Amino acid sequence: MLAGDAHPVLPHLIDPTGQIGEVVRVSRHHHEVGQLAGLDGAEPLVDPEQPGGLLRGRTQHLGRRHAGPSHQPELAEVVAVADRIAGDGLRALGYGMRVWDRLPDDPDGAQAETGLTLLGLVGLMDPPRQEAKDAVALCRKAGIVAVMITGDHPLTAVEIARQTRAKYLELRGNPYSERLPTAALNGTGANVKQKDLYFTFIAPIEPSDDANFAKVPRKQRRMIRQSQKNGLKAVFDNSRLREFYEVYAESVRNLGTPVFGYGYFQRLAAEFGDHCIVQLVEFDRKVIAGVLSFLFKDQVLPYYGGALKEHFHRAPNDFMYWELMSYAAARGVRIFDFGRSKEGTGPFNFKRHWGFEPRPLPYWYLPVNGAAIPDTSPLNPKLQWAIRIWRNLPLKVTMALGPHIVRHIP
Repeated sequence: MLAGDAHPVLPHLIDPTGQIGEVVRVSRHHHEVGQLAGLDGAEPLVDPEQPGGLLRGRTQHLGRRHAGPSHQPELAEVVAVADRIAGDGLRALGYGMRVWDRLPDDPDGAQAETGLTLLGLVGLMDPPRQEAKDAVALCRKAGIVAVMITGDHPLTAVEIARQTRAKYLELRGNPYSERLPTAALNGTGANVKQKDLYFTFIAPIEPSDDANFAKVPRKQRRMIRQSQKNGLKAVFDNSRLREFYEVYAESVRNLGTPVFGYGYFQRLAAEFGDHCIVQLVEFDRKVIAGVLSFLFKDQVLPYYGGALKEHFHRAPNDFMYWELMSYAAARGVRIFDFGRSKEGTGPFNFKRHWGFEPRPLPYWYLPVNGAAIPDTSPLNPKLQWAIRIWRNLPLKVTMALGPHIVRHIP
C-alpha cells in the first residue's frame, strides 16, 4: 500500500514458503484475527535480506490487541501462537504489509516480499481426504509401507499422522536451522526417540581450481593427482542417463541395496532439466563411474553416485568428485553439499578425507498410533543376511526386482 492510504482489513496473504497470494477475506472460524498488531510504523519482524522471510520463514497469528508500534509481538510469542494453530492440525498462514512512498514501476516478487511488517496469523483447514485415509489402510493391508513426506509444522504433521493412522512420524534434522523440529513437541507428552545415525557434509568452494585444491587435505590431493594419471575422462552429458543408471545399479547391488527403477531417474532428469547434471567417468571408452547431481541456487548436490568395483584401483570416485567440484565452481556454484552418510561407513570416511567436517543430522521418531518404530537401517544385524544374498544375485535380477522391493523400504 502507499503511504497515506487507509490500512486494509487484510493485506496480501503470505504462505509459509514466502509466496505472495491473492487478497482474501479470512473467516473468524477457529482463530479470531481481531484488531491487528504491527501497524502504524512498527518495525518489521522479518529478515530484510530474505525475500518472504517472515521470522525466518515462519508464519504467525496474533491475538486481539490494539494496533500500534508498541504492541509489535516478540518472536517467542508469535512462534507459540503458530504452535497452537499447528497443534489443531491447521496450517498457519501469516500475513503482513509494507508501506511504499511510491510504487515501483515494475515490482518483482522479491521487492514485494521484503521489508514486511507482521500483522497476524490465521489457521487454514486442510484435513486429509477420506480417500487418503482409505489408501493408507489399503497399503497397510497389502504389506506396502506408506510414507507421508511433508514440510508441515511438526505438530500439524503429528495430527495428520494420527488422522491417517500412520504407524510413526519421522522428523529429519536440518543443518541450516537453529530450532530443532522437536521443540514444538516439548510439553505435549510425545514419546520422541532420537537417532544420531546420519551426518551431512557441506562446505563452501572457491571460484578457482587452485584455491579449492589448496583446501583439500594433502592425502586427498595425492589421490586426486593419482586418479588424473590413470587415463580417466570426465563427461557431462544428460543424454547419457542410461549409461549412468547401469553403473549406479551395479554399484548399489554391490552394497546390498535394491535399486530404483530407471523410469524414476528419467522423471528426475525431465523435471529438473538444466538443474540436473549427469556426469560419467570413462576409462578406455568404458563408463566406470557416474553421479547424478542437482543444482539449487548456489549449491551443487551430488546425490546418486557409484563406480564399478573392478576399477576402484584407478580412484574413479576421487577423480569424479574433483571434476564435479571444478565444473560447478566454474559455473558460479559456491556450496558443495556432499550429502548425508552414516557414521562409521566408507562414504562417511571418504567425505571426511576431503576436509568436509561432518554436521550432525539427527532424526526423531514419534510412535503415533501405538505402533513400534521399525529399524530399517542396513546396519541392523537382522538385515545382514538379506544384504549378503542381494550382493550375490545377478545384476539383471536385481535390476528387475529392485524397483518392486525398494518401494516397501521407508
